[in-house]
Amino acid sequence: MAQVEELSGLIAGHVSGLSPIYDDGDDWVEGLVQGDVPRVVTFVGMSLLPEINHLGDPRAKERWPLEMAEMATPWSIASSEQPDRDTGGSIRILPSNTRAAFSQEGCGSLLLRECFGLNLGAGLALSDRDVAQLDLALHRALAFRGESGVWSFHMPDLGSWDYVRGCDDDWEGGCDGARFRNWLIDVHARWVQSGAAEWSLPALHQ
Repeated sequence: MAQVEELSGLIAGHVSGLSPIYDDGDDWVEGLVQGDVPRVVTFVGMSLLPEINHLGDPRAKERWPLEMAEMATPWSIASSEQPDRDTGGSIRILPSNTRAAFSQEGCGSLLLRECFGLNLGAGLALSDRDVAQLDLALHRALAFRGESGVWSFHMPDLGSWDYVRGCDDDWEGGCDGARFRNWLIDVHARWVQSGAAEWSLPALHQ
């Protein structure tokens, strides 16, 4: 964690990608509790559940919980053995859209790994329909947010996704970054300025 903070110049406020640790027989919840690391976890899929192997189960990367009414509700856990229960533990789980932004259109109702197996969701281009699907997911989260709802989406690896190709220095042109920026501006104008939503960092939801 210290190396990440040194490289970025930012203080880490959340962690992710912990499910494979359980596959190796280690309790990632206990590790977070004992370590000097953030206790807020984002980007969780069904591999959070002990019975879902992260690498071998096709359901592993699907959103958890699956219920629409719970898609924006944070919860906390105290044990890797019971991660689907709000046990009042010290580890805070924030729900998110687990599909990469450019996998929204092609995957449709398929499991994410089914989608990749059919080569439908592995492209490196953000389409108008990808953005429309993200927008729909945001609308659903707003509808079910309750008093403390949170929602985030998964951007693909910025080290492999060239989202500014085709645009100038101001992100004007035909690049993915311009399409993405225009959506964020619309979200801000439509939802944030109306008071229906607010921008937030994961660390603020501890």
